[in-house]
Amino acid sequence: MLFRSDNGAGLVALLAMARAWQEFPALFENAPLSPLLVANVGEEGEGNLSGMRFLCRPNSARPKSFLILDGPGADFITCKALGSRRYEIVITGQGGHSWNDHGAGNPIHAVARMITEFTGAVPGDAGPRFSYNFGLLQGGTSINSIPVEARAKVDLRSEDPAMIDRLAVLLQSAVERAVEAENASASSRVRATVKEIGSRPAGELAQGTPILESVRAV
Repeated sequence: MLFRSDNGAGLVALLAMARAWQEFPALFENAPLSPLLVANVGEEGEGNLSGMRFLCRPNSARPKSFLILDGPGADFITCKALGSRRYEIVITGQGGHSWNDHGAGNPIHAVARMITEFTGAVPGDAGPRFSYNFGLLQGGTSINSIPVEARAKVDLRSEDPAMIDRLAVLLQSAVERAVEAENASASSRVRATVKEIGSRPAGELAQGTPILESVRAV
C-alpha cells in the first residue's frame, strides 16, 4: 500500500514509532517524558481541530509537548501554523415565482453581490500574505423560482492573526452592503446571518526550542 502526503505519511511514521517502542522498550525507560501516541481525527475540513481541542481541553491532564507527524515527507520541518477562519453566510428571503414575483429580494443575487463586494475590498499584495476562497455556494430549488435561501462558505487564511481579523471585518461589511443593495430595489427584504464555523489559530515555534533542536538533530 502506498501512503503519500498529509495523514498518510504521518500514519506510517506513527506506526513506525509504535513498532520501535514495542521492540526497543529500553529506549524509553529513562525518558524524561512518557510518550503518548495518538492517531488523531477530525482535524481537516470542518472538523475544526476537534481532536486537538479535546486533548487540550480545560481541566484535563494536558501533554507537555507535541510532535505532529504530517506533511508530504521528511525534507523539511514545519514549525509555523497557518491560521484560518471559516464562515458560513446564510441569506434568506420570502421567495416566489420568477415572473409573478419578479422584483422580490433574491438571496442568490445577494450572495453574488457579497462575493463581489468582498473581493473588491481585500487589500493588495502589500503586507502579510493571505488567501480567501469561497469554496461552497448553495441555494435555490428550480430555475423559475426565486429562492428562499442561499448560503456560502468561505475560508480565510494568513500567518498573521491580525490579517485574518481584518479579512473577517471586511467580510462582515461586504455582507451588510450586499443586503442593503439588494433591499434597496426589492419589493421584499432579504436578511443575512454570518456564522463562524472554524477557527485555527496561527503560531510559530521559537528558534532554539528543545523539541525543534531534537527534530533537527534526528
